[in-house]
Amino acid sequence: MDQTTPFKNRRGGWFVTGPPDLHQGNRVFTETERGADSGVLFDMADIRNNGYLMKGSDTVTLLILEHQSELHRLIAHLSLQTKTTLFSQKKFDELLGRTERLSESTKRQIKSVGDKLLKYMFFKNEAQISGIKHGRSPYANISMAMALKTVAVVPCMI
Repeated sequence: MDQTTPFKNRRGGWFVTGPPDLHQGNRVFTETERGADSGVLFDMADIRNNGYLMKGSDTVTLLILEHQSELHRLIAHLSLQTKTTLFSQKKFDELLGRTERLSESTKRQIKSVGDKLLKYMFFKNEAQISGIKHGRSPYANISMAMALKTVAVVPCMI
């Protein structure tokens, strides 16, 4: 599952409040010979005291968490790929006696990974999401409070 997955096919196995026709959340799936079945809906009454912080979730907050997690992974991947590519070029330069700053191959490899990151950052090919009503859930209130603290603490770099 990624940002191109239609919203109605997301959230399988997650506890998510909101209309079940918008996502696959709140379903327990069983593996069959042909793959997973269509799932059976459950609700809070089916969940015993299991440590959930509150009764409910916020779909928008889950979307933000997914996006941030994948974005961080792509940033780390870009960093690692760039370092690996530059190291490889250095070794080839030593073997072949090259002195050019960056080979075309090195530029292409780094650009390819960087392009993937930028496309993700700007929601390229993002699946259309409609029907989500973002209310002032406890999650939204907590997220907003944390965001405001972060903005107040982190100075703007100009």
